[in-house]
Amino acid sequence: MLPNGRGGLYCGRIVVASGRIVEVGPLPGSGPDGDADLDFTPHVALPGFVDLQLNGAFGHDITTDPSKMWSIGERLLSHGVTAFLPTVITSPPQQRQAAYDAIRSRPAGYRGAMPLGLHIEGPELAPDYAGAHPRTELVSGSEELSVEFLREADVVALVTIAPEVEGASNSIARLVEAGIAVSLGHTGATAAQASAALDAGASGLTHVFNGMGPLHHREVGAAGAGLLHSQAYVSLIADDHHLSEEAIQIAWRLAGPGRIFLVTDAMAGMGAPAGTYRIGSEIVECGEAARNGDGSLAGSLLTMPEAVRQVQRVTGATWDELAAVASTNPADLLGDTERGRLSPGRRADIAIVDAQLHPVATMLEGRIAYRRTERINVPQSPSPNTSFESEALSSAAIGVDIGGTAFKAAVYDGTGLGRVLRGRTGPDKPAAAILAAIREAIDELVCTAEGADVRGVGIGCAGIVDGPSGVVIEATNLGWRDIDVSAAVGRGLGLPIVLDHDAYLGARAEWETGRGVGAASMLYVSVGTGVASRHFTVAGTERGGSQLAGEMGFVPVGSDSRPLERVASGRAISDAYRRETGQALGVPQIVASLSEDPVAARVWSTAMDALAHGLATAVCFSDPEIVVLGGGLSKAGRHLLEAVGPRLEALLAPLRPPPPVALAAHGDLSGVVGAALHAGLWTNRSTQGLHSRL
Repeated sequence: MLPNGRGGLYCGRIVVASGRIVEVGPLPGSGPDGDADLDFTPHVALPGFVDLQLNGAFGHDITTDPSKMWSIGERLLSHGVTAFLPTVITSPPQQRQAAYDAIRSRPAGYRGAMPLGLHIEGPELAPDYAGAHPRTELVSGSEELSVEFLREADVVALVTIAPEVEGASNSIARLVEAGIAVSLGHTGATAAQASAALDAGASGLTHVFNGMGPLHHREVGAAGAGLLHSQAYVSLIADDHHLSEEAIQIAWRLAGPGRIFLVTDAMAGMGAPAGTYRIGSEIVECGEAARNGDGSLAGSLLTMPEAVRQVQRVTGATWDELAAVASTNPADLLGDTERGRLSPGRRADIAIVDAQLHPVATMLEGRIAYRRTERINVPQSPSPNTSFESEALSSAAIGVDIGGTAFKAAVYDGTGLGRVLRGRTGPDKPAAAILAAIREAIDELVCTAEGADVRGVGIGCAGIVDGPSGVVIEATNLGWRDIDVSAAVGRGLGLPIVLDHDAYLGARAEWETGRGVGAASMLYVSVGTGVASRHFTVAGTERGGSQLAGEMGFVPVGSDSRPLERVASGRAISDAYRRETGQALGVPQIVASLSEDPVAARVWSTAMDALAHGLATAVCFSDPEIVVLGGGLSKAGRHLLEAVGPRLEALLAPLRPPPPVALAAHGDLSGVVGAALHAGLWTNRSTQGLHSRL
């Protein structure tokens, strides 16, 4: 599954050659890619995480023993991290020199997260905000320090400086000119001082709010200046110790996913048993947090997946936004055009995560460098006391599609539909009887879901639907008026029920799963018992002027102004043929006899003319990049495309180039898939929001 650019996911594939991404797009067809070398369904692919501040991990401190950066990098792969900046805090020159030498001494055959250079944090810092940095080693106005950094510019990627210390402005200008990124941190600077440094070329703030003056209503300081500066990146240590939830929310609202990036600021105690560890010259006690002798924080025990989960939980960030703050933004801050995005030309450094953002596999240049083998506890219930072991996501949802002649229901788990149950509908059957049959099908699916944790039920219905209230206002092909479907089906079920128009849900299935729809906008047309359409775009969806789904079904067609759905639907085709011949044939049988039966040919042609006129009208109004035909009539497949395509081209030729027309990959089951997605597929109620945008 891949982020779709709008907060949700689609079923896609990444093609890699020579360590580079050469193609990213929808998975062709409606089933698994038989040519794939690796199938990570139903997990999610994100660009490999990039951590720009890592002081140490797994018992090793980088400042005191920089050679350990390589063994640390190998183990970071289990956290989805594919690149990082080993961080050297304020220390004597000889320790920095050891770090310069170590990062130039890459071990032969090294296969781990790549050090992209050093993050030198200090020693040009404000004494009052030094934190774990030894005050005796702090300097200001040091020409030698600037000369040192410039001499080592090939391995120094980022330097943290307090902008108010003597000579800081000169240091910032020289470092930036040499291609070294500068961040402002451990500072009590005023907003004016910080803004001047940012305008002079500094890239952003180091762990905003931590190690800097507080926001004050008459002086917002460096934190306020950085959060308000339109070009400044700000890093967050998103754990339960460094930042409150409110502080994360403030940063998110001011800087947003376009400027925030996550760092761990991890020290040696991260990934190690509780005990005493070093960060530079400081001795730190590591238990629930990393704290020095006076109880103040000294680095963190945070991992990147934990940081990403915290931001998602607090802000409701989408998949695209999580990729930005964990990968894209830190890479962009360094000017790294190799990493940070899943796009052609980039390194195939990829983090595969499950729905709870636990790393499943990590790929370096398209090859698996880490793959999870141990089982982990994944919460699958809102109850804090309920969990079970799973190596793969096992929650699912039930989708139900109510049509004018039949309903269909199935469990969808993100990879495919389970057993499909069907039942008869129609205007001759009471609504209560149909809904009772649907409830029986749902109960059967819940009982036979083969271990899947069913999270909810989505229902699509043709006609005019009030989704939020769960009421079908009018289902013209069923004769329903003001039927409370959600209440009738959900009573005593114990699962949430959501309702919407079947054309919307069918379109959602094609768009969100990426089955053959890679354009920025799509007109989905459901041709079954009736005809309705839905326009999907990158920015969202449109239902037309009346804000009711299915207006296309009421487009006047022909000299007698008959509504479109009365002349172009599957039922209309069958009824027209029966009136002329007395034979009751379904659309597939009528299509099969086109070459030999003049009545079948005439009825089919009339219906396709009507459908093409409706499509032409919808295309002119919505300007889609592709038209996707779904619904029951898609069973006619190639014949439907062959009949509608040329007619649509002829109608649009005087006005505009016609868009391509394709069949829905999910066919007549699109509504079922879309209904399951709409029910909140994979939503873990205890971490609500992670997939609510699907």
